Order: sequence, then C-alpha cells, then structure tokens
Amino acid sequence: MPPVTDYPHNIHPSRATRSREDSPWLAFCQRLVRDVMDFALPSACLGCENDLHPLLEGRGGSQTPLRLCRQCRSLLKRHGPVRCRHCARPVAHTPSPSRTCSPCSRSNSALDDLLTCFDYREPFDQVIRAFKFGGFRVLAKPLAREIWDLHAERLNQADVFVPVPSHWKRQLGRGFNPPYEIARHLGRLSQKPVRQPLQRLAGPPQSKVALDQRRRNARRAFVWRNRRGPGRGWSLEGASRVLLIDDVTTTRATLESCARLLKRHGAQRVTAACLGWTPPPDP
Repeated sequence: MPPVTDYPHNIHPSRATRSREDSPWLAFCQRLVRDVMDFALPSACLGCENDLHPLLEGRGGSQTPLRLCRQCRSLLKRHGPVRCRHCARPVAHTPSPSRTCSPCSRSNSALDDLLTCFDYREPFDQVIRAFKFGGFRVLAKPLAREIWDLHAERLNQADVFVPVPSHWKRQLGRGFNPPYEIARHLGRLSQKPVRQPLQRLAGPPQSKVALDQRRRNARRAFVWRNRRGPGRGWSLEGASRVLLIDDVTTTRATLESCARLLKRHGAQRVTAACLGWTPPPDP
C-alpha cells in the first residue's frame, strides 16, 4: 500500500503527482487544472507563507517555479563561478580548472569538481524541506532547471548521471528519492543516461547527526549494487565521466564516499552537482 502524504490545505494533490510528459493532451489538462486551482486557491510562498496569487506573481505560478514570492526569491544567494572546485567555498582568484582554496589544496579529495547553486539558508532551505519532507515532489523539475541554467556546459561534459541513493525504507516512506528525481529531469534536459549503481545501507539520516559523526557514517554508508544475482554488479558501461547528484551538501562526506566508490568501479572523473551548499559556521 503506497504511503499516505499529507498535503498543505492550499496545495492541490494533483500537483505532487508525477508529470507524464509523453502525453501532450494530459499535460494540457494538468496545466488547465493547475491554473484554475491557482486562481481559486492561491498557493502560499514557502518562505514567508504569503499568498502567491497568479495575478500578482504570474499566471499559473509561472514566475514562481520554486513557490517563492518575488521578495523571497530576491533573497536567494545564487552561486557564481569563482568557487573552490572541491568544497565550493568562494575563492578570491580568477576561475580556472585548477581553482582550489587553501585548505583543499592540502587534502586528498575524490571529487574532481563540485557544482552548487544556492546557499542552504532561508528561504532556500524551506524549498528543499518542502521538496524532501513536505510532499512537494513537483518541485523536482524547477529545481533541476536551476542546476541546468547555472551549469549546463559542465553537465554536458559528463557521460552519465548518478543520483545519491536513499535507503529503501526512507524512500518508501517518502515515496521517492529526491536526488533521483533531480537526476531524472536533468537527464531529459541533457539527453544523458541516468544510472543507479549505488546502494545505501541502513543508518541514521545525515541531517540528524553531528558533523563529525556524518563523516564517520558516510565511510561505510554505500555499497555497489548487485544485479542479476550475487557477484554480478552494475557497470558504468564505459562511462568514465560521472556526474554525482545530491540535493544539499554540508560536510561533503556523502559525496566523497560515493565518489571513491565510483572511482573504484571505473569512473575516471567524478563531478558532483548539488542544489544547496551549507556555508561553514562563522569563526
């Protein structure tokens, strides 16, 4: 029996269902229903909870794809290209393939590059929480578009997209795996294949444990998936350049663990793409 999701009172449940983009007629009907519902029952901004009325914010919410009002969207801190390629901290020098901050220049990172979009703080953190925990699966497409608009050239250099996996129990309870939904839409935009060779083992969610514990947990959190019986695992099938996709990065422990596993199974280069980047605490 599929999990029951509690939707906010002013969000029609049809918005959280999977869009069947292969049917133009169904897509038209869904847009028509969405526009009528947006007019009759305006959505609430995920940041300030004010109404997103279509007459003020754009017909059918077209100007608010992340369900943020104009004022809240203006508070988003979009990332530029001048960031460390390993940890995404802002760096002072001109962007180049070798851009690295001082701490990362002394580390041995399995990640060859880290692409990020926004600081993970208000109001963007509310968008991610609604997407992951609030039943707003419909946000996957506009969130993927944010990554694409900012990093399309770099994404096109990858051979295959690999989402960070969720444990099957959490995926069952949530109804979907957020990184996979992002990867699926990015695959459509780029015409790149999406593979799921990684499997997550049981353990506490990273968001529920301390930073040091996250690093220790991540080292043993992932294994390579078996397919068609024991000993016959997934293959990257000659894809040497992998794009690893996650929603938020804080310590990079999850990304590092997945990158090392991917390289042990044939990846030559692993680039990670994340929507949210958690700034380090102020000293």
